[in-house]
Amino acid sequence: MPQKSKTSERKEGKNTGNAGKGRVKGTKNKVTANVKENILCVFTRLGGTAAMADWAKENQTEFYKFYARLAPREVEVKAEHRHIRSREEIEKDIAELASVIKRDDSGRSDTTTH
Repeated sequence: MPQKSKTSERKEGKNTGNAGKGRVKGTKNKVTANVKENILCVFTRLGGTAAMADWAKENQTEFYKFYARLAPREVEVKAEHRHIRSREEIEKDIAELASVIKRDDSGRSDTTTH
C-alpha cells in the first residue's frame, strides 16, 4: 500500500496557526529596524555628519527638501468644548418652542388658511 505524503493529507477543522495575528503589540518591525541599521552603516561609511555637512553646503536646496520630509510636523489644534445637552434640557426647549408656536397661531385670524 503506497504511503500518503504529508502534503496530500487534509487537516480536519479550521487551521488557525498564526495567520492574521500580526506582530505582538509593542514589538518593533524587524524589516524597518534592519533598513534603519543599514542606512546608518552606509551613512557612517560615507563620512557621517561631517560628510553630510559638506554635501549640504554644496546642495542646500536638496538638503532642505530632505530635511523638510524627515522633520516632525507640528500641528496646532484648537478645540472648542461644546456642552452636550441632556434629554431633559432638550425636552424643555421643545416645550418652550411649542408654546411660542401655539401663541403665534392663536393670534392669527380664523380666515387664514395654511
